[in-house]
Amino acid sequence: MSHHPGDGRIQLFASPLAERAEQSSNYAGGKNAIVRERESSTSTPPSQEHLPYLNHDESLHDNPAFRRHAEATAAELFFDLFFVANLTTFTRVHEVNTSTALKSYVGFFSILWFTWYQVSLHDLRFSVDSIFERICKGLHFGFMVGFAVTGTNFTPEDELSYYQYFQDLSLLLMASRFVLVFQYAAALYFTHHYHRVRVPLGMMILNYAVAAFAYLGLYFAFKSGNTGPHAYIGWYVIAGFETLFTTVVSSIWRLVSFKGTHMLQRMSLLTLIILGEGVIGLTGSITHIVQNDNTFTSAVIGDIVSAVLVIYFLFLIYFHRMQDHHIGTFRQQLWSFLHFPFHVALVLALEGSQQFTLWRQGIQLFMDLSDQFDDALGPFDLSQPLSAEDYQNITDSFNEIGNYTFAYAPIGMDISTYENNFDNLLSIFNSTSQEIAEQASNATDKLVNTAANIFVVLSDSIFAQIGIAVEEEDNSEENPDELEDSVSQPQWTNLFQLVYIYTFVTSGLVLMLIGALGLISHTPKTVGGYIRAAVTFAVGLGVTLLSTMVLSDNIANYVTSAWMLPTLTFAFFIVVITDNIRRR
Repeated sequence: MSHHPGDGRIQLFASPLAERAEQSSNYAGGKNAIVRERESSTSTPPSQEHLPYLNHDESLHDNPAFRRHAEATAAELFFDLFFVANLTTFTRVHEVNTSTALKSYVGFFSILWFTWYQVSLHDLRFSVDSIFERICKGLHFGFMVGFAVTGTNFTPEDELSYYQYFQDLSLLLMASRFVLVFQYAAALYFTHHYHRVRVPLGMMILNYAVAAFAYLGLYFAFKSGNTGPHAYIGWYVIAGFETLFTTVVSSIWRLVSFKGTHMLQRMSLLTLIILGEGVIGLTGSITHIVQNDNTFTSAVIGDIVSAVLVIYFLFLIYFHRMQDHHIGTFRQQLWSFLHFPFHVALVLALEGSQQFTLWRQGIQLFMDLSDQFDDALGPFDLSQPLSAEDYQNITDSFNEIGNYTFAYAPIGMDISTYENNFDNLLSIFNSTSQEIAEQASNATDKLVNTAANIFVVLSDSIFAQIGIAVEEEDNSEENPDELEDSVSQPQWTNLFQLVYIYTFVTSGLVLMLIGALGLISHTPKTVGGYIRAAVTFAVGLGVTLLSTMVLSDNIANYVTSAWMLPTLTFAFFIVVITDNIRRR
């Protein structure tokens, strides 16, 4: 942590100012009053006689020198763990394969990220270990736990059903901003003798106080039965405004800027943690496959290897573009804020690659199911009347296929809806086929539809069993004639289309944003740097455009092949190779 008194006791409050001896060297050289604190266990705290304003020399030194950490503190790293724990929990509860789930995921991640960002902006500049700061840190940890509780039912498009959770989230956001108000007020107390610091710190206090009351106002906007339309958008508007305000203040008043801080390291560490969350998600996908006692085919193994390489290549590409030196104030602000869309795209790209691994297994099982149906029907043509014996053989085969499919459901998984729908359709198929065999009916078209619906139910069941949330409605109460009149659309195909689109779009955006981050942070600019950025943008754009294949008739052949994840791996590999080419 930060400096402690020599006897090991921690102070109730601690000044964010550096010691006078450290400041003097900077003032004498005419440099800015920003020094870097080097932490060591033998350091001594700034005593009162070390503070310039207590010696009444603030007129000579109106630029306060704040302590700076050479690297992230243990408390900051611990706070990051709460962030990733929230993200992992939310991802496990809300599988991102519907448009509603996608909006909820991006929305919750935005709230989580901006809260993390606001706390980090304070800690980078003013955090000093003290009893007061430890209490504030504990409160921020508690708020993160609160986010995990409210995130369980975070569905903004269903405000009326979960308005109480939205009220709780608004109160958590309000409380977190009030804690920041107290933290900035403490910093102002220790620096109020410096005239050039009063205004920016006062504006920061006002900024978070206004944000806190705005979040409180949203609490009253969420009410049972009369919630305003899309009131949840206020969360994002307020978060964006307070972030923009903080950025403007720190850009105008350079004394409270982020120059000399370890902001570059903080952002890179969060990126590393998000990549780690991607590894956790991938292992979870593998676990879903193993739970079904499924064998690993060469295609599935290839997708797993490709998913691992995607994460590894992203690690190489991002950290190859990282710079360990400080950059200009404005570029640093822009670089840090661009990490928001970058992190949004990154978590979705990683989530999509995990889903692709499950889809590959599901497609493999789907093709096996299709082969079983082909074998069951064999030479029979359901569009023509058959004998009662032939119909009975087909019914028995369907029943065996159903029993085989349901037998591999993971222990504890409720598949009763699929079993009931299957039994209902099989009963309809049996009765209709017997009527046709007895020439009491000629509804062969309805028989074909029923067989197709049986196949749809079993295919949806396969994807549900490997962890892909397919919503199945119970058809036991429906009129048999209605079930025979049409063929249901498989639920998993719609889910797959959405996952396919956002995975390729966000993967391409990740590459393009890494290219932009590299251009901003690299100095001086070189021809090789521009070429690498151009290649990164081009590959990223190409990956993004692959999402348009859903409009092509060839999409079915592509998604049933084993080349979706390897395509991403190959694209990232091109960028990795480009990054390591050096001009002689």
